[in-house]
Amino acid sequence: MPDNPLVTLADYKRNFDIELTNRCNALCHFCPRDETPEQGFINFETFRQAIARAEELKTFPAINTTGQGEPLIHPEIEKFVRYCGDRGLPHAMTTNASLLDAAKARSLLDAGLSEISISVSDMEADYEDVYGLQWKTTLENILGFLDINAGRAEVSINIVSHEYNFDKISAMKEYWRDKGVNKFIVFDPANRGGACKHGNFFIGNTKYFDEAQQLLREAEVSAMCSAPFIYLFVGWNGNYYICCNDYRKTTSLGNVFDHSIEEMDVIKKAKLAKGIQACVDCNIDPVNKVREKLLEVEEGVAEQKDVQALIAELARLQIKQPVDLYEKDWKAPQRVGVQNSLIAVKEIS
Repeated sequence: MPDNPLVTLADYKRNFDIELTNRCNALCHFCPRDETPEQGFINFETFRQAIARAEELKTFPAINTTGQGEPLIHPEIEKFVRYCGDRGLPHAMTTNASLLDAAKARSLLDAGLSEISISVSDMEADYEDVYGLQWKTTLENILGFLDINAGRAEVSINIVSHEYNFDKISAMKEYWRDKGVNKFIVFDPANRGGACKHGNFFIGNTKYFDEAQQLLREAEVSAMCSAPFIYLFVGWNGNYYICCNDYRKTTSLGNVFDHSIEEMDVIKKAKLAKGIQACVDCNIDPVNKVREKLLEVEEGVAEQKDVQALIAELARLQIKQPVDLYEKDWKAPQRVGVQNSLIAVKEIS
């Protein structure tokens, strides 16, 4: 067991994603927009209650208003930012910046925005093909924000690595560094609980389920996914979900008006032990990760050393997690007979 007795969920700084809306003005090909359920906007009372739940924690989490949509679509976005700012609470958002004109930039900064991550995974014609938005408008907005911001809010560029940009990420980083941005968050594509089709071998079968769990157990790596506890997620209707990768919102776990985050931790563990639909086909689930690698070996596209490298990486990441989530003997529920339907950070620099 990792020697990490001081880090528990009680004092671990978690990420609390409060979804302002699941509507979006972009059509990113790596985002399963047509799989989202009923769409809407959070109201202020629900937002305020979600913040109150965050304030109940011993260690206040990082507040992010991204969810599964574009937060700048919400007509009251400044009201939410100001509410956090007036309470001295750091607040961040992720936006595609297509609506971040000069007026919006000033109003958000004046409201107290402390951090913004701009999702721009492509450039020029490729950007327009992937996002369905105008590159000229987005670029002007980003450069305008950087000028107006003048260091008031922390800025990062958010890049989702996908099949069209694998060989351009370094060049994109250099481009934005030249514009004054020095922080980048690069994500591997998540399949959003199976809503995105990435051609994973493990989808639709239960092969290597026991073998994957045994390999994890031998390495003293928990089979329980940490994303539900580290990356907290509340939908626009105030319902808690297992994490943001329940893109179809298949399993509501309760509402912020009824349950605290600590109560939700208990509910999540119980639900995970029984099986959650969104986890069945999720490619960030640790058991599915190992199963996928074993199936890649079977298909001849990976080797046994790749399996061991994956498990070593999972063990390395686990050491940095709260000890509450380390349960060597935790066994994920069998997925036999379950209907097939986190964002895992690849790099922060």
